[in-house]
Formats: sequence, structure tokens, C-alpha cells
Amino acid sequence: MNPPDINSINYANDRCQIRLDEPQGRIPPTIGKAMHEKWRGFIECQRHHQGLKQAKPCGVEAELDLPTLVAVLGYNFEINRLAAKLNAPCCGGRMFGLRWYVPDDDL
Repeated sequence: MNPPDINSINYANDRCQIRLDEPQGRIPPTIGKAMHEKWRGFIECQRHHQGLKQAKPCGVEAELDLPTLVAVLGYNFEINRLAAKLNAPCCGGRMFGLRWYVPDDDL
């Protein structure tokens, strides 16, 4: 099928309706759902500076306590906003990585 002529009267309706559809993946949208699905989250320090000096990352990794996060932030708090509420576990820095482990559905 050819694209509609740009001068067509119905161009807005006839033009291509293809939309980019991003796959949802396995990330539940809220921390409450992640807790109920028995997900495990880990935070790891990735700092590069301490004040104005260069510093090595602490390398400390800690598991997130999802029941406590749900109690503090609420069941419907979105996972993609979680990083704004956290600090690195060792030095309190804002440079950290988050990792999620998903339990296998087979078990």
C-alpha cells in the first residue's frame, strides 16, 4: 500500500498509523507488585568522586528491603522513580547501580 498524498483531504486519517510499541518486559510497575512477585533488588555504590577528589567506588552491595520500602513509600510507588529516593549504602552517595533478580516462573 502506498502512503497517502500529502495534499490529500484525509491525510490526517490516511497517513501511516505505525507506532513504536516498547515491550513491557518483566519489570513490574510498582514496588508493591515486585514484593508480591518475590523480586530481589540490589543497590551497589558506583561513586567516582568524594567531594572534589576522585574516589574509588566502595563496591558495597546491599539488598533492598522491599517490605520496608512499601511501608515507607506506598504499595503503588513506581519502580522507575525509586532511584530518586535511594542513596548508596556505604557512603550515602547518589552514584549507585540498581539490579533486580526475578524469580524463575518454573519453580
